[in-house]
Amino acid sequence: MPPASAPLPRIRLARTPSASELDEAAPSLPGGIAELGALRQWGLADASKVAVRFDGRRPWGTDVRGDVGDVLAAVKAGEAPPRNVLGTYDEARAALLRLRGRPVPLKDWTTRERTDGPIVDGLSLRFLPVAGRRLVGVDFDGVIDERGRLHRACRWLLDELATFVEVSVSGRGLHAYVWVDDLDEALPDASTAYALGEGYGHFVPYPTKPPSVAIYDGRSWRHFRWSGVGYSRWAALPVANATSVVNRWLRDIAMCREVDAWNKAREVPQTVAPARRSGIAARVDWQSSLTVGEVVRSLGGHARGASGRFEAVCPRCRNAGRVSRDAKGNVVPLRPSLVIWNDGGRVCVHCFACAASGLGREAWEAVGDAVLRIGGAA
Repeated sequence: MPPASAPLPRIRLARTPSASELDEAAPSLPGGIAELGALRQWGLADASKVAVRFDGRRPWGTDVRGDVGDVLAAVKAGEAPPRNVLGTYDEARAALLRLRGRPVPLKDWTTRERTDGPIVDGLSLRFLPVAGRRLVGVDFDGVIDERGRLHRACRWLLDELATFVEVSVSGRGLHAYVWVDDLDEALPDASTAYALGEGYGHFVPYPTKPPSVAIYDGRSWRHFRWSGVGYSRWAALPVANATSVVNRWLRDIAMCREVDAWNKAREVPQTVAPARRSGIAARVDWQSSLTVGEVVRSLGGHARGASGRFEAVCPRCRNAGRVSRDAKGNVVPLRPSLVIWNDGGRVCVHCFACAASGLGREAWEAVGDAVLRIGGAA
């Protein structure tokens, strides 16, 4: 066995830093977002963007047996997170001043050797499963190209959020912070990143960072490395309440996952082909061969542009006799509930009215049938 390495010296915390020393390590939060400072969701991060406890070590364990599990369990129970992992902004930046530049001690559990890991060099803001109003982060990755140009679809989405936005530490992405009430817990965690497309016009994506968006809603151990550098006109905005927007985006992402699962399932050879309604076997053909505009026109032209997407009347809702009513309860022409957009050259569709009743797949098939029938393919 290799000889055991000498143990690392114990980290002893220094005196409480002065206000001027704190401002040098991490400046005070701008007035418009000062309310974030009182949240007990601030921690430390090392140069690898990994969380670090206030004693200079990494939290461990994703279940109730470790630090991370303790944090999530406490928050879900309505309690404050453990003070050795998270605290207020002032507590976190005081810990940063004490530990900044020190390596994180790591241990190889195979050889039992201890080594120096990345240094502690920044703050992180955690997103936790707080009951009621919670802080949610929207992560835009790869949306600023080498010449500083912003991805067009990202601009549309930021305008819809209308909230404080900072530049990521890498300088290639953006972090948007919003408040959300009554998060739809029936939807899955949305920490998976989804593509935003090539960016249009003169935008040049990074080869290793395709433009994408992810929502960190607190249901997993995710965080933003805090830079505090506001971006463009969104830097002066307060943290906005975006409950309806975030829940709608979560539904979009849930639907995208359903489409991804469908496409992946089609790639697996099956001995017996599953029974499907007429025209559905050819659904992928129209989805990849037609443009969004062609699909919209095939559905009767009841569509309008909306942030790079289109809306139309759902053929399944129309066939099922669903009606729309105005504020007085009077029946009015059926409102568009079907969203149509392009994702990497593939037409995607989703009906929120059908999805709310658990009929998302049926709506999807009805659109395929309608498009194929109108085009003479079914």
